[in-house]
Formats: sequence, C-alpha cells, structure tokens
Amino acid sequence: KRTFTNFRILQNRVAFTFCQVPLSFLFFEHESNKYTLFLFQLNIANPTTGAQKSFVIDDERKIRIFYDKRMSQEVQADALGDEFKGYVLKIMGGNDKQGFPMKQGVLLPSRVRLLLSKGHSCYRPRRTGERKRKSVRGCIVGSLSLVVVKKGDQEIPGLTDVTVPRRLGPKRASKIRKLFNLTKEDDVRQYVIRREIEKNGKKFTKAPKIQRLVTPVRLQRKRALMADKKKRAEASREAAAEYAKLLAKRVKEQKERPNQLLVTVYSNLTLKINVKLRDEYSQIQSIKKAIPKTNTNETKAHDKESVSIISPEPVAISPESLEKDLKTYKSLSEQVIDETNIKKVGSQSTALVRGVSNALVTRDDDKYVPPNVLVKRAAPRTPKPKWHAPWKLMRVISGHIGWVRSIAVDSSNEWFATGSADRTIKIWDMASGTLKVSLTGHISAVRGIAISDRHPYLFSVGEDKMVIRHYHGHLSGIYAVDIHPTLDLLVTAGRDCTARVWDMRTRQAAHVLAGHQGTIASVKTQATDPQIITGSHDSTGKRNMKICLVRLWDLAAGKTISTLTHHKKSVRSLTVHPLESSFASASPDNIKRFSLPDGKFLFNYSGHKAVVNTVSVNQDDVMFSGGDNGSMHFWDWKSGYNFQTMETIVQPGSLDAEAGIFASTFDKTGLRLLTCEADKTIKIYKEDELATPESHPIQWKPTIY
Repeated sequence: KRTFTNFRILQNRVAFTFCQVPLSFLFFEHESNKYTLFLFQLNIANPTTGAQKSFVIDDERKIRIFYDKRMSQEVQADALGDEFKGYVLKIMGGNDKQGFPMKQGVLLPSRVRLLLSKGHSCYRPRRTGERKRKSVRGCIVGSLSLVVVKKGDQEIPGLTDVTVPRRLGPKRASKIRKLFNLTKEDDVRQYVIRREIEKNGKKFTKAPKIQRLVTPVRLQRKRALMADKKKRAEASREAAAEYAKLLAKRVKEQKERPNQLLVTVYSNLTLKINVKLRDEYSQIQSIKKAIPKTNTNETKAHDKESVSIISPEPVAISPESLEKDLKTYKSLSEQVIDETNIKKVGSQSTALVRGVSNALVTRDDDKYVPPNVLVKRAAPRTPKPKWHAPWKLMRVISGHIGWVRSIAVDSSNEWFATGSADRTIKIWDMASGTLKVSLTGHISAVRGIAISDRHPYLFSVGEDKMVIRHYHGHLSGIYAVDIHPTLDLLVTAGRDCTARVWDMRTRQAAHVLAGHQGTIASVKTQATDPQIITGSHDSTGKRNMKICLVRLWDLAAGKTISTLTHHKKSVRSLTVHPLESSFASASPDNIKRFSLPDGKFLFNYSGHKAVVNTVSVNQDDVMFSGGDNGSMHFWDWKSGYNFQTMETIVQPGSLDAEAGIFASTFDKTGLRLLTCEADKTIKIYKEDELATPESHPIQWKPTIY
C-alpha cells in the first residue's frame, strides 16, 4: 500500500524510510519472504490499579501525537484508538536504543544515527580524528513509557480492570504524603506500606526506610548545626579582629623599637660593667681611704708588714658589706682622679691605678692586705630558658596538587605566597586562608619565593633555571632566593654551586660568588652588614673526613670572608634572627648558632633526630625546626631549650611517607607559623592562648660544674 524510497539490509533486519513522513527506524523481520511490521511500542502504566501493559502501534499516524512533546507532558490519547477515547497519558520517558529519537527530553520526528563501536552491525566508519563513542547522540528510545493521568470512557483490558496488590510503597516522604493526601502535621511513619515476610516459620512485616523524613530530632540537629556554624563564623571574626589588633600593636612597637633598642643597649652595658666590678672585687672585705702622699719610710715599713699577711684562702663577705665596699671604691677612684687634675688620658689612667693600688684590704685584726690577691674564677653559668607558650594547629590549607616547597609572607602581613612542585604559585589570604590568585609561568617545580619590602615585586625561582622577570645566568636548577632588606639586590643560589647577586634595576649579575663544590641549598642576607650567608651540600677535608660548609661573603668585594666548617652533613636551611646579629644553620645532625659578622660559634641545638629541612625564628626568640619525617621541634633561641616536640598531622588520603616539612616561616608579627609540607598542604600554627607557666612548666635541668 505504501512506497519506500530507501532501504538497507542490516543482518536480518531491513531499514526503510517513508517518503511522506521521516520516521526514526522501521524494522521488518523476514521469515521466508514474509515480513512483519513492528512500528512502535508503548508501555502504559495505571498507578491507581498498579497494572501495566504494552501496546504495539503499527500505524505511523497514531504516533504523531507524541512528536515535539517533552517528558512529563500530558497528551490526549484519542488518536491511539477507540479504546483510548477520553484517556489522558503522561510521557515518562523511554528505554532501549532502537531508533525513536528524544533529544534533551523532546520527542522529534527526525532520524537519529547511532554512534556504535567497531564490529557492531550498525557501525558506520568515521574519518581519522572524528569522535568515536559507544553512546548515542541525545536520548534514543525504542519503547515509550506512559502513565494514565485520566481514565477514559471505557475500560482497557489488562490495564484498568485488573488490580495488582501493591508490594512496596513509595519511600520518599513527599510521595507518601501525596499518595495518602496527608498534611505536614500528619505523621508519615504511620502510613508506610509494610510488606509481609515469612522467615523460619514466623511471619512479620517490614517497612522501607523513609527518605527525606523531617522529624523533631532532625530539626533539632539542623538547628544545632546552624548554631555551630554561627559560632564558628563569630569565632573566626573575633580571631581576625584580635589578629588585626595584635598586628597593629606589633607595627607600633616596631616603629618605637629603635629608641628602645638604644635604651636596652645602654642598660645592658651598664649592667655588664656593674656585674664585672662585683665579680672582680667579690673577695674584698673593706677598702680604706688611700693617702695621696705618704712618707717613704712609712711606705717601706708598710710593704714589709704586708708581705706576710696575704691570705691563701678567700674571705667570706656579706652582700651588704660588698655594696658598701663598691661605693667606697667608686668614691675613692673619683677622689684620686679629681686631686691629680691630669687632663691626659694616660695620666688619668695612671692616677686611677695609683689610687687603686694604695687602697688596702683590712681584716678584723687591722692587718693590711694588698689588693692583688688571687681569687678563684666563677664557674660558667647555664642560662635559664625563657618560658614560651606551646604551639597548636590552627588551620590547614589545601589547593596545590604537588609538594609545597617554598613560602614567603608579604610585608603588609595580609597575604602570603607558596610555590609548589605543580609549577604554580598561589597567593593566599592570611586572615581567612582563602585563595586569591594562582600564578603560572614556570615549567618545573618552584623551589624558592621572595617578596620585596621596598618594591611591588615577587620573585620566584625553580628547577627550570629561571627567576621570574627572567634573570638568566644560572646553569642548573635554582634552589634558594633572598632579597636584601635595604639594597635593590637579589641573591639566588642553586645546583650550579654558585650564588649570583642581581641588580633589580638592570637585571644584570653584579657578582658571581663561586667557591662551593656542591649544591647551595639556602642563602640569606642581612641589613646591618653588607654580608651574604650561604649553606651548601659540599664537603671538604682530608681523606674520609667530611665537613660541610657555611660561607660568609663580603657583598661589596664579592669574596669569602670566612668559612664555617662545623657541620658534618649537608646544610639545608639558614635563618637570621630578626633583632640580633646572629644566625642558625640546620643539617641532618644538629642545628648550630653563630654570631655575625665574624661567624663565631655560639651554641649547638641537639635533639632533633631527623633530616632538618627548615628552620625559622621570630622576634620572641622562638625557633622552629621541621624534619623530613614530619617531626616539629620548638626551641628557646638563647638557651637552646627544646620546650615542645610534636608530629605533623598528615592530610587524610595521603601516604605516611608524605609527612615531610619542606619550608617554614613566621609571619611579620611572629604570632603565626606557616609550614609547607609533602601532603600538598600549608598548615598554620599559633600559640595556645590558654597555656600558662603553671599548666606547662619548664622541664629544665641545668648543667652543674
């Protein structure tokens, strides 16, 4: 009865296309030259009875009512036949991949091509580079699913005249309310359809778990969560306000520090002079006034008499008599100098010596002792450590996808930057820890970051031999960078065994500091002296004796001032005290402190049994050291007392081997410690504000000589 303009034989199926109306696929099964037509299949369900039935439609005109219709749209079903007169059906979707098109939820009267894998009967070869996938373009259905919304004039056999008992009811609370026409005040749990189950000869009912059920307990939990959220937000705001207040206080103190520093230096000098006088004359009992001019004969007789009165034992003296003697000695010295009236410095010192030599020591028996009595030198004292509050974890920041290798804090203390092995630099907000911006440009891991205090520049170095802003010159990867605090100079060092000093204005190398034999892992500059400090992995010494080097360089001449050979293993990190002229160097064996500018050895911090990758110190004399195994030690800078030891907390999902600490720094106030770690996170620590000297006492055992 109809003519076909196109057909294809696909295995045992023939695909035709009508010339009048473009349909999807019309499939014919052939059995010995007989073909049976299957146009389309409708799966219709009746929710009121629980029955469902499939209908095969063999007339294309009946299907046209579903064209250009969306899912969940209602359709008058009169065109399907007389038995569907008055019925209203709702489109619920479809299944299979037999050719009925539904693109983005809309039924279309167009033909759809399948995108199948190679080897399938309907596979269509494609050109090289063209997309290949097993899915289909859009949602292609072979049978359409419908639901009876309104019942028609007559019954449909197998669909409306049959009642199927409901086996399981709806699980979602909203659907249960809709099914039983319940209000919000009704208890949904009383209307759950329960299923009878027989097990071991016993019958019992089982109800499904209700989804999205709102109960008083759930509402109470929700209110508690909201209250906790508000508390956290308020605590965060209070912490930010407190931090801003402390920052302003520290900035004010920093502005007033030069005058205070002069007062402190002067008071320390006066104190040292007083202590020295007390120690030198602690064995003197009393001092008599010296006579400016004495008879020669009396002096000789006096000397003869005083020879045999030298006491081999020290004399016990009370503090009150010592204070009195010191005052007498001071007034006596002033008397001698005033009476001589000598203006020259040499003559003044001679008069002072004459006055002191004429001062005689008297005992209880009024026998005189010369002042040159030998006194035993006082034993060296171990300084008592200063109490510091313990530190605790404040925040964990995630965002990098590689090891975080470097960190630097801006002079405004409002943000900080981190460099990672993922070749990116990220800028973070200091108060909230949120990401501000991500910077790209490196083609390898970023190993060092420095932020200028005098210019709006951020410098980064990495294993790609470059400093951003492109300072070319290094022959291999760059591991360390630092900016001079007062000069427009940038210092970089790396794997090529050299440290290069760059002029920031011309981008040219001012000096090439050569002398190390191995990788330079760290470099530091200081503002008080034109000096550069470098720590390296090289070694020197005879035969099997290995000594690693820390070099002090003259920035003006570009030459080595001194070489420190105190370490036996590679020096991985350096830190300079922000207020004192001293620095510390870290290696796998221990941490050592030196003075500047001469490089004199001062102290050895022992006890960190790990490869120490980083050290940092703040204004409050708290030094931090981090190891490759995640160990963290906090030290008192002056006494070397290790007042806290802890382990870093690895981020969930990371391996235990990713517990290393690569870099660390204190913020500009010294109240926050930032660490870069191998678990791809940045951790911020702060002092425990609830700690007191009574709750965390100092476990100090001084060395007794």
